[in-house]
Amino acid sequence: MISLAAESGFLIYVLFMLAGLGALAVRDAWRAHAHGWQLSEERVVHCEDCPCTYLVRRGVKVVRCPRCNALHSRRRRWS
Repeated sequence: MISLAAESGFLIYVLFMLAGLGALAVRDAWRAHAHGWQLSEERVVHCEDCPCTYLVRRGVKVVRCPRCNALHSRRRRWS
């Protein structure tokens, strides 16, 4: 049987946990870079009355904010 002191076992456990978290962070960064947002059919709208940001399809002329129900028309240029 392998003898292992409590301090060494705890150190090995912590190192494995940190390595696992590091691998997950690298995987998440890679996925975020590889699969970015593509807003070709929808546009981002920022409500002027509340801090809500949402997506609207291009063909929509008038849209309501989902949070405060404020009307936003398509006459002005949206970012």
